[in-house]
Amino acid sequence: MKSKCHRLLLTKLKYQNLLHHSWLKNFLSLCCLIITTATPFSIDAQCTNPTVTAFALSASCTNDVPNDDGYLQIGAATNATHYNFIMGSDYSTGDSDIANATAFDPATDLPLQFGTLNNPVGSQDYTIRIFNGVSSCFTDVTVTLQEQDCSVGCDCKEYIYLNEPFIEGVLKFELSSDILLNEITQANGGTAPDQHWYPGTGASELPFPHGAVVDLNGFLYIGSDITPNNPIRKLSCDGTIYPMDSTTIITNGHSLTGMFTIGNILYTTSGGPASYDLCTGEYLGAMCLNHISGDLLSNVTSSANWGIYYNKTLELVYTTGQQTAAHGIWVFTKTELENGIQGGPCIDPFIWRNDTVDYASLQTGDQFLPNDMTVLHGITADNAGNIYVTGWLTDDSAFVLKYDSDGKFVTKSPLSANYQFARGIVWSEYYNRIYIANQTDNPVVDCISVFDANTLTYLGIGAPNPDVPEDNSAKAMSIIRECCPSNNRQVINQTYCVSGGNDQLFLNELFPCTDGIICEAQWTPTDAASVAIFESCDQSIQENLTPGCYSFTRSSDGLNGKQCGAFEQTFNLEIVDIGIVTMSADQTICDGKIPLELNISIANSTTGNIRWQMSTTSCTSGFTDIIGANGATYQPPALNVTTYYKAIVNEPGNCSSSLCGYESNCITITVENFSSSISNSNICNDNGTPSIDTDDWFSIDVSASISTPGGSNQYEVALDANLDGTGGTVLGTSTYGTVITLGDGTNGATGTFAADGTTVYSITVRDVDNPTCFEVFTTTTVDHCSFCPTENCFGVRVKTSN
Repeated sequence: MKSKCHRLLLTKLKYQNLLHHSWLKNFLSLCCLIITTATPFSIDAQCTNPTVTAFALSASCTNDVPNDDGYLQIGAATNATHYNFIMGSDYSTGDSDIANATAFDPATDLPLQFGTLNNPVGSQDYTIRIFNGVSSCFTDVTVTLQEQDCSVGCDCKEYIYLNEPFIEGVLKFELSSDILLNEITQANGGTAPDQHWYPGTGASELPFPHGAVVDLNGFLYIGSDITPNNPIRKLSCDGTIYPMDSTTIITNGHSLTGMFTIGNILYTTSGGPASYDLCTGEYLGAMCLNHISGDLLSNVTSSANWGIYYNKTLELVYTTGQQTAAHGIWVFTKTELENGIQGGPCIDPFIWRNDTVDYASLQTGDQFLPNDMTVLHGITADNAGNIYVTGWLTDDSAFVLKYDSDGKFVTKSPLSANYQFARGIVWSEYYNRIYIANQTDNPVVDCISVFDANTLTYLGIGAPNPDVPEDNSAKAMSIIRECCPSNNRQVINQTYCVSGGNDQLFLNELFPCTDGIICEAQWTPTDAASVAIFESCDQSIQENLTPGCYSFTRSSDGLNGKQCGAFEQTFNLEIVDIGIVTMSADQTICDGKIPLELNISIANSTTGNIRWQMSTTSCTSGFTDIIGANGATYQPPALNVTTYYKAIVNEPGNCSSSLCGYESNCITITVENFSSSISNSNICNDNGTPSIDTDDWFSIDVSASISTPGGSNQYEVALDANLDGTGGTVLGTSTYGTVITLGDGTNGATGTFAADGTTVYSITVRDVDNPTCFEVFTTTTVDHCSFCPTENCFGVRVKTSN
């Protein structure tokens, strides 16, 4: 074992520029001599072990291949002066001498990154030793380096946020396959029921919280009170509330019970949904709902809509009317919502209360609400458009009603003492369950009740009522999918293809995160071009950008209870202006014929590579690549079935490896089944001159059929047409299904087929509308039928004289 003096000597020897001082060399020699010849003693001050937070970050990727450049990072440290590290889950084989460690200053050097680590298979532990001044004073931290497989995406969980207005708090629950929910509390002390997600053990700034929603950038918004003209506060996913500022939304005369967001717009309940700009706090307007009477809902009752929900898969808004005079459900589109905010038409109710049918009497297919409801509160919908509403009946029993997308009653929950005074309702897409919140602190009633979304069978308690403190009464709920990167170090290269300009783009909608949000970090542009087009408030980039390359990063240190831990992401986005591809027109050909050559034209593109595809199914399915067809033109072969063609143009980016693939229109080459026949009568007609055989003739009968007739529904017969079926002399035209008889001896060359035993004729039968549908026949010879004795065949010579 090395003496402490020996360790001191090794430490000093690192500083070779000092060793030319003879007094220092003598001091060190004397010190070592004493330590090695006498009982060891410590010259160290009392040790204060370092505190440290450290983590490992995975390798980066190049063209989807992981690099060997993982690293370790110290994010926070106190009482720390040096570090060293070793591969393994402990430091037993590591260098314990501070002289061989690397010095750092926590005040100026953090976060500190070090190591260039190979990408492991699975994972690899590393142990970091942090020293405080001497080798004997240290703290070890073991971190795990994850394998980088260059997958891009997120690992997501669903969480329920539940308002508890009477205790000025908000609860957060993690969903799982278990019925019972796991409550998430924060790291600021206390245990449930005395400490929840917000405000923890601190003082609440939400005197009567109502509504909870997350925007696409991971910020939560919770109303501070139900009453009008109160602020809607902004929070992080870890329960930190942001200070009020000039952008804080004030509810502008509208009561608040629920909210949702679309892009950078927040919508809340009111007489109809009201809207606010999340970046500026500006009130944008409200839309109106109609009462069943045709009057405005707000004119009939002051207690207008309570429940409100937006299904982004269906792009439909759902809302409910609370009290008896407003018992209805309204369903409308995103477009109708946006038009309504701008002063557009009011929305009529989709389902209304029936004054004669109660809850027990509802039948499948009914398109109304029962008459024994006291209040109608929360509403949600699944991705099939099924609607779920909750509230309570006149006996205080809570209920859940399910209607299909046409507004027809499907099923209802059984009545039970387990749930009463229901307010909020959410649907879990992960687990296909319905959760309702019950506004009571009665310990024998659930705080949250759980139902099967298909049958509305009661599954059990999601969260019990703790009955502590008094008035712990659940109200509105929101369900939010929160995600963490699937790898803690990701480089995402994405190409965004536009044609003639882009819409406003939100980075967190472009980022592949399975409809969830990463709420622990915000994007930051990395270069001047990206700064110029970026709006940090809503994490968006401008409309109609010049095509080019932009880059953004975000990272989290994993500190202070952040659920994702440490991560860093780089998002390289290239905007490519794609061309518009158009293809030559549809064609109709006959079975076995060769179509005209196909061609495409590409506007705004000169660099795209082309891939032709064909299908015999339809213009929307069954397409396969045509091997070797990569030019602007393509000559199809002879076809026997109707065939569909399109061209795929892949536009390469300038700074990304991705391609913008865009399609031409699809064209159809319709193949007609055309058939025809001719029959020679083989009967010679002597034309009424039995002694003259030069005018003998015969006739033919022609018929034709086609699978899909053109507009004229006719075919024609031509004599001596061209090889492609066109031209020639038309001998006759007729409707499909009728016979043309040709040859009558009266029309010279067009109507006479010579019965001379040698002449044959080329007859073309073709579709009038599509001459490519044709068949060619050659007649057989017909012998003459006139008899001419030799002595009469040369006529009679008559001699005359003057």
